Amino acid sequence: MQGRWRYLVGLAGLLAMELVGLGLFSKGFFPYKKSIPGFASPADRPVDMRRIVQEAQTGSVDMARIEQEEEAQTATAQYGRLVLMVVDALRNDFVFGNESAMSYTQSLLRTGQAVGFTARAQAPTVTLPRIKALMTGTVPGFLDAVLNIAESDSSASLQHQDNLLWQLKTHGDKRINMFGDDTWLRLFPGLFDRTDGTSSFMVTDTVEVDLNVTRNVRPELERDGWGVTVLHYLGLDHIGHLAGPRSALMAPKQREMDAVVADIHAIIRQQDARRKELDSAAKPTLLVARGRSQYAAAQDCAHLSTDSSLTLQCMFEVALAEHARVASISGGNASEAAERAYYAFMEQASAQLSQAFSGYDVRAMGAGLGVLSLAVVGLAALYQGAGAGLVHMKSRQLVVRAAAAALWVTYLVAALSSSLVEEEHQFWYFWVQTLLALRIATSGGTWRTLAQMAVFRVVRAWNQTGQQWSGEPGDVRQLLSAPQHVRLLWFLAATTVVLVSASAFRRHWHSRATLWTRLWCVLVGYGCLCAFAYHAERVQACQSLGGLGGRLCAATCSLVPVEVARMAQTVYLTTLLQVVVSGVIIFKARPDAVTAVHMATSDALVGIMPLLLLLSRPQNFALFTLFLAMRALFSPPSQDAAAYVFREGVELHQQYALLRPPRMLILFSLVHASFFALGNSNSLASLDLSNAYAGVSRYSEAAVGLLLFVANWAAPLWWALATLADVAAHAHAHRVTPQALARRLAGLAAAAHLWQATALLIISIVATLMRAHLFVWSVFSPRYLYQIAWFVPFYLICGTLVPVLWLSAVVVLTRCKRNTPSVLS
Repeated sequence: MQGRWRYLVGLAGLLAMELVGLGLFSKGFFPYKKSIPGFASPADRPVDMRRIVQEAQTGSVDMARIEQEEEAQTATAQYGRLVLMVVDALRNDFVFGNESAMSYTQSLLRTGQAVGFTARAQAPTVTLPRIKALMTGTVPGFLDAVLNIAESDSSASLQHQDNLLWQLKTHGDKRINMFGDDTWLRLFPGLFDRTDGTSSFMVTDTVEVDLNVTRNVRPELERDGWGVTVLHYLGLDHIGHLAGPRSALMAPKQREMDAVVADIHAIIRQQDARRKELDSAAKPTLLVARGRSQYAAAQDCAHLSTDSSLTLQCMFEVALAEHARVASISGGNASEAAERAYYAFMEQASAQLSQAFSGYDVRAMGAGLGVLSLAVVGLAALYQGAGAGLVHMKSRQLVVRAAAAALWVTYLVAALSSSLVEEEHQFWYFWVQTLLALRIATSGGTWRTLAQMAVFRVVRAWNQTGQQWSGEPGDVRQLLSAPQHVRLLWFLAATTVVLVSASAFRRHWHSRATLWTRLWCVLVGYGCLCAFAYHAERVQACQSLGGLGGRLCAATCSLVPVEVARMAQTVYLTTLLQVVVSGVIIFKARPDAVTAVHMATSDALVGIMPLLLLLSRPQNFALFTLFLAMRALFSPPSQDAAAYVFREGVELHQQYALLRPPRMLILFSLVHASFFALGNSNSLASLDLSNAYAGVSRYSEAAVGLLLFVANWAAPLWWALATLADVAAHAHAHRVTPQALARRLAGLAAAAHLWQATALLIISIVATLMRAHLFVWSVFSPRYLYQIAWFVPFYLICGTLVPVLWLSAVVVLTRCKRNTPSVLS
């Protein structure tokens, strides 16, 4: 007992050390972005590039003389008012493509009344950094991507940084109104005259979130006195998160946005005509309709550049401190051509802005690396001390597990390549199949393992992921997302619900079943039913199916609460009740400690399915059926003694033992491979927000953060629980002692933490070496954030803390049963 406590204390200390190292490194690697202080004055407005072009054609450019002449001239704005319409996730093919439903916008482009172009944005392409880039003309800080989900955070505010809206209000003497995404209100507190903000994180809302903006369009634009109106629509982005770009809801939403463009265009044309009649010097109104990052279009404007902030400065004759400082160092005495002068300016401007962007604290990063290295060494010693390391001493000879060592080494090498970081799923897919093939060659059981390889090949084809092939046609998920395959989609979803429910009933509904075991089965089945109805109601699947399928779908949905939020809350309630009922079943069964752990983990493996289905996309429901099939194809515990040997050294005497991949290694690889199988990648753009608000009535950072993690790590969580259940099942089958089971679980925990600590250290080293690399913010920084998510929520909380508390409670429950008369019988 004393040795066990020493082990737990040592593991806790090393994990605390790793957290300290992670904190130090993150502090140095993700600093707050430095900004140029102060606000520009009208005299700092950018030099008219047309003057440079004209003088360059004559052979020389005298920047000092041009700047003096520009300062002496009176500024004349080209436009008097601005309507900025931002539509989140408005891809260029939604406007320019042949399948676009935005017919009115396309007619404006065809007739020359509007100019369209595609803008390419640097990572991170989430709302808050994109707005900051648009309004300041600078590269946003990567930390802004993290702060994007924290609605209560005010550190990202532009209140004390020069920006286009401040200039328009202060020097342009304009009243500014904002309607839509409340991120604008966080960035510009107190700047707007009239506002109506909507939460950008209620992703399940695709209707009201836009109607709340549109209801203000006509009344506010028809008011007198406004100078700038910002309209930020979120519904199209929410549809993309919920059902993808090919959803049946996408075309109606595009038509809705097109109608808003037509309405705004008609209003400002009438107003501009009337204003021109009253004042011949009145300037026209500029309408800019753009996506958050992908698309930009301008009405009545023929010279928008890709630097939207600088262009709008020129059109409204204001200046920003960032551009003013850069422009002051970009002069030259001569230029052979205007194009060369322009690109020289852009190159120097880019260098200047990059210096303000990358303020690394190298000392903090170095300290973090040192602490992480010590933690890795300590975990390696702890792993070897648990008796289950990669290296063994047998007959005075050094013995190394070949498969585990090869996986570990190749992963370290792959972390050095930006392409392999982007395509990490290929690494895990390769190793799962390789380990299964090695299992055939060294352990027999050919037909079971071949069947597993075939099933995993289907799993691999389900979702295209990574950077190179993401979004390309050909995967199963895109096939199921197409409107013509809606019946197949919901048939597979319903089949998954039936199979999961059948697994629950097969486990506990038998001739000796008690009231409690049958209640547990009902809770699992009803939870699955609510999860199915939740997704069906949210995308109006019953109406889309029609016929017999539609009637069956409607009949199913009639058995659960009417409100969609209540359906999700019912799943949470049934999951909680399952845990309680499972505890009662164990309490009444009077098992020993090992049997109790086996019962608890086996129940949880099925009982958690309704929650995971609720937080997954319906296109991915069938993946969990495939996961169940893969687990069922593993050899039964009674026939697979070689997979779990609780007697030391037996496997080392067997032929090919060093090449044979341990069963734990295969399950560990499936934990990581299943993360990518759901469609995830190492890019922040692949985070699935669609189910992070299931059952949440209002925004809560804690609740949404928890649901976001479970939604994106649903498959790894299931396989981690399957690994735990597998260990318990073999311990139960081979009648091992509780002490032997505890040692096996301790070795498993040490191995998992050694792996993730080594990965965290290697990725930290790579991020340090690549901090000046072109892909540091688009590849290595997102990968580092994902590694943090793997370490803290997954391995530390879900993989260690929760199982220790849960299984300890189960063991205590069995001991209480032996010492206390039953009150439930």
